[in-house]
Amino acid sequence: MNNIRKIHEFALEWLEKFKNPNVVYTKIIDCSFKENCEKLGFESEKYKVLAKKYGKDLKKYGLENFENEIEYIDLLGCAILSNWKDLRIEVLETKGDRREVIIKNRDWFISSFELLKEITEKILLELEDKDEDQDISKKKNKIKKISISSQLTDFCPVCPINPEALQKVVIKSDGKVKISGYTYENEKEISERTRKDKFKIGEVTVNLIFEAFEDYFENEFDYAHTTGTGYWEVKITRENGKVEFYECSFLKNARKLSEFVRCMLEENNLMLLDGNFYMDRIEEITLSYSRTAEVPLFDDTEHIERKYSEYLTINGKTKTIEFSREFENGNKFYHKYEVGECIDILLSYLENNRVFERMELEESDLCSPISMEEEIDTGLPVSEKSYYRLTVYYENDKEKVLDGSFDFIGLPDNYDEFINAVSDFLKIYNEGDIFDKKFYYKGKGCKGKYMFASVVFPGTVKSYYYLTEDESIEVGDYVIVPVGPENERKIVQVVNIEYFEKYDAPYPVDKIKRIIKKCYV
Repeated sequence: MNNIRKIHEFALEWLEKFKNPNVVYTKIIDCSFKENCEKLGFESEKYKVLAKKYGKDLKKYGLENFENEIEYIDLLGCAILSNWKDLRIEVLETKGDRREVIIKNRDWFISSFELLKEITEKILLELEDKDEDQDISKKKNKIKKISISSQLTDFCPVCPINPEALQKVVIKSDGKVKISGYTYENEKEISERTRKDKFKIGEVTVNLIFEAFEDYFENEFDYAHTTGTGYWEVKITRENGKVEFYECSFLKNARKLSEFVRCMLEENNLMLLDGNFYMDRIEEITLSYSRTAEVPLFDDTEHIERKYSEYLTINGKTKTIEFSREFENGNKFYHKYEVGECIDILLSYLENNRVFERMELEESDLCSPISMEEEIDTGLPVSEKSYYRLTVYYENDKEKVLDGSFDFIGLPDNYDEFINAVSDFLKIYNEGDIFDKKFYYKGKGCKGKYMFASVVFPGTVKSYYYLTEDESIEVGDYVIVPVGPENERKIVQVVNIEYFEKYDAPYPVDKIKRIIKKCYV
């Protein structure tokens, strides 16, 4: 009911905008329209599937031919989004009066939003009358089974794919629980089952879990809290045979429910509805490093001490990464990366791959460094001692501290797994344009080379190559590209420009698609 009400409010808001003859065209093509549609569950790709079943002309086909009103609303919303995308591209490609494009298409949108408003209004009135009856019915028809399917769809480009990309959890009223995990052979195809666990829980535990799901879907379920890294499907089967179906992207506001279920099942590595595998959520990571060198002077009877230190902080709350270096002469270097929600990708990788859980130091690893006198005896000009201290702070106030000599013996075996993930993550931000030859040599010596643009789609981090000859395209520009077998036009953002010889190209130049044109958003 909450989602129907939001769709109704959405229809009213945009109906008013399209009806307004003086509306500024930029308000019509604003990206917030697409974001609102996706929060309500409308997808242009879904429209293509439904249109094959029902046909594209919804009004001629008629509401009476659909299985239910909800399905009709879904198709109508998806159709509106699909046509809005076409309208937006047409407006952006128009060099003349862009308002004329809006006026030409506004009648279709007005009639569609009128229809969406009427249907949702009718459903809301019916639901309000039936609320009491439904509450009584639910009390009589208890839950018999809950089935949860969770799947990752978004992968960090610098991190390996998670060992379990698909999980299925079934909880029955008799206490039987079944958990299955699957891995991807690649980003599209599911390969083999990684686990199949069966066990039983008590009646009280089952009832608590079922009550938690009832409460969540009645009072808290909200598309507005999606994370976009994966999706889930939930089927609730009642004793009378009725099945309730819910689906959505991973939800931030489902964390409380998901962690409760993990706790009840004593299974921390489940994605469930929030996509978080482990309850020990990392809040902050600090790594301090110091190196002290004693350099002999003249006849080796005197020494001077030289100090050097580094400090790294990864803070999930402030969404920042800070790295500083301090030299013996007082020189200091400081970097601060304000990366927003992207830091969650890094922390999730470290959590999901249990990087710090696997970090342990053996007693034999804690060996003392060679003394200064021993080093001088061997003829070495410098005596160095390096130490580190790594601290991981969790949201549940737990801490993990590792320290010792900064060398192969004193560091945990998988230290490189942690530091390489951080290094790869920061590479995206460390390469400034003013230091990069591919920018200040642009157009020079590129004759005979192919210009490859790396682009990202809205709301994603994975980049794709497209070919272009337009030297005016720069990093940060928006361009229109063909996508999929039907070459549907999409607006994407350029994140990198590279030049390659044909034999050295990252993708065959005779097979890669080309940028259609620059887009002035």
